[in-house]
Amino acid sequence: MRLWPRKQVYVDDLPKTHDLRFAAVFVVAFLALLAGLYGVGYLVAGDRLPAGTTVAGVDVGGMSSGEARAELQTTLAPRLGEPITLSAGGQSLEVDPQRAGLTFDLAATIDNGLGGNRWDPWHMLRVVTGGGPVDPVSRSTSTRWRQLSTG
Repeated sequence: MRLWPRKQVYVDDLPKTHDLRFAAVFVVAFLALLAGLYGVGYLVAGDRLPAGTTVAGVDVGGMSSGEARAELQTTLAPRLGEPITLSAGGQSLEVDPQRAGLTFDLAATIDNGLGGNRWDPWHMLRVVTGGGPVDPVSRSTSTRWRQLSTG
């Protein structure tokens, strides 16, 4: 027994705007879902480097950019004083990086490891799927070295 009678509604009785309202609600809900996923991706990825990211053999995957910066400074700093062996045309030459004016650009290396800024969806995807090896970025402060390297 019901307190009030149920009225049967037929499809023909629905207003013509019903389809437009449903479509609008569906589009708004879909956009809200995408925005929510994007926000979660930002919170999960943030400024973390993708798992599996290495720089010159140093594993920095999953670290924040600040942690990766500290790790690379402590691990790669001793290597900066070692001579570099250059080989071309069957001849080799040892170059002292400090005398040649070569420096390690830590900020650019970490930016390359991030693969974009924190709001970039590709960065968020890389954090989830994993990264790989990143080449260290070096800068030359010597004008003589720039002349030799550019020809």
